[in-house]
Amino acid sequence: MFRHVGRLLRRSSVLLSEDAAAAAASESKLSLNFFLPTASICNARSVDRVTVPSLDGVIGISARSAPTVCELKPGVVTIEADGDTDKYFVSGGFCFIKDSVSDINAVEAVLLDDLDEHAVATGLEKSNADLATATSEEDKVIARIGVETYKAMSRALGKEA
Repeated sequence: MFRHVGRLLRRSSVLLSEDAAAAAASESKLSLNFFLPTASICNARSVDRVTVPSLDGVIGISARSAPTVCELKPGVVTIEADGDTDKYFVSGGFCFIKDSVSDINAVEAVLLDDLDEHAVATGLEKSNADLATATSEEDKVIARIGVETYKAMSRALGKEA
């Protein structure tokens, strides 16, 4: 009878060790949801780290980060998972962090590799020209947003803006 109990205890301790290892691994991961108004980039993706461009500066997010809500400014969202890195340019949005879950809600996002350097330079020139000739406050605000966004794209591409 005691042989069976000993085997059962050994088997239970192995299962508990496996469960503890799985729990520790999942606790070291962040669950990422990354949404656009028309699409989902990530839905409950297990990642190691995310970096977002907030109005208060660049924020690094990992499992067990402090609960936070931040507004995103134009810049690069970097997602690191299992040795791979994905970079997206976002035009703005919000990021919510709570209980090892991060929700990124961006207005627009594009893979950084898909940005066209020539189109960014052309857009920046046009936005600067629009700002120089704007007469109404509304036109000035729209042009400033364009300048800020295209400058952020240019910096993301490694160009001086």
